Amino acid sequence: MAHRIAWDNQDQTVIVQQHVPPSSKDDLLQLAEKSAEMLKSVTHTVHLIVDESMVRMMPNTADFRHLEKVVPPNQGTVVVVVAKKDVSYKMVTQNLGKMVAPRSVNHTHFASSIDEARAILQREVSVQYP
Repeated sequence: MAHRIAWDNQDQTVIVQQHVPPSSKDDLLQLAEKSAEMLKSVTHTVHLIVDESMVRMMPNTADFRHLEKVVPPNQGTVVVVVAKKDVSYKMVTQNLGKMVAPRSVNHTHFASSIDEARAILQREVSVQYP
């Protein structure tokens, strides 16, 4: 298990998913399923911070199709944390996702740190942090 997942605020409106080396596609799919379970435990919209800063994930079409099946209707904005040098390759991934699994990549932003991701969520969707 090369990942972590947890609520990021007291209101349970944000989940942080962290990939840690050596993360694999199995971790990606496990995180998606665990995240879906957490989202289903509440009725309000939940946003995601997906920290891929320590790994390089490149989902394929089959991966996106699986992700699309597990996205709950209350998933909101997703902020992916990646190194600035990796944003262009992640854009390629997002374009593939938009074609085969639009709900799984809907409302995606990129950040270079978890703090920046939190700031994006505060600004874009009014997430509250203490």
